[in-house]
Amino acid sequence: MQAGSWARAARRLATVAAMSVESEEMVLRKRSYKRVERRVEEQTTSECGEELGRQNGGTTSYIVNYGIAYEIWEALSKHFESTSTARILDLKSQLTNLRKEGTTINQYLFQFKDIADKFATVGEPLSYRYHLGYFSEGLGPEYDAFVTSIENIVDRPSIEDVHSLLLSHES
Repeated sequence: MQAGSWARAARRLATVAAMSVESEEMVLRKRSYKRVERRVEEQTTSECGEELGRQNGGTTSYIVNYGIAYEIWEALSKHFESTSTARILDLKSQLTNLRKEGTTINQYLFQFKDIADKFATVGEPLSYRYHLGYFSEGLGPEYDAFVTSIENIVDRPSIEDVHSLLLSHES
């Protein structure tokens, strides 16, 4: 055999060896994923499923018939999607109707932050623009000068900074 043939054969052998190592790693990964998937499935159907069933009138029935975690999450996602949409509309209504009138600035900030945090918990966090818009609208006309000064700041202040500036403005 010539030197070139030996080199080609050695390269082929190295490639086959590398492929078998990769294949072995893939088998181990798949086993690991299946173990994790089984654990998630067991936990979801036992612990979470019972709790969801109690809280949501039988959600367990939506997930019992699925074999893998992906199917369970898809079923739950579809089930709760309509609930989430209704919740988001309700939260938007709450923000639209929230007014500082008759409350202290701290109470208003607390109420506003509570509603804004609920948006994040349903997977729809408020953008900066909406947060500031709803917040400013609820303050009322006596805060128009403050709102204008915030809107004219070149370096956009964080929401926390706006809240701090408002508290300072109140003092």
